[in-house]
Amino acid sequence: MAVIPGLDFGDDRCVRLSYATSLENIEEGLSRISKAVATLA
Repeated sequence: MAVIPGLDFGDDRCVRLSYATSLENIEEGLSRISKAVATLA
């Protein structure tokens, strides 16, 4: 999974996720993002 800055798509408040991979890789990537965001709160 790849994360691309939203600015490249017109909105710098967002990110774009590329999910052209297996469901297993997508689930792992989302789990990692969830853990990282939880440390910000």
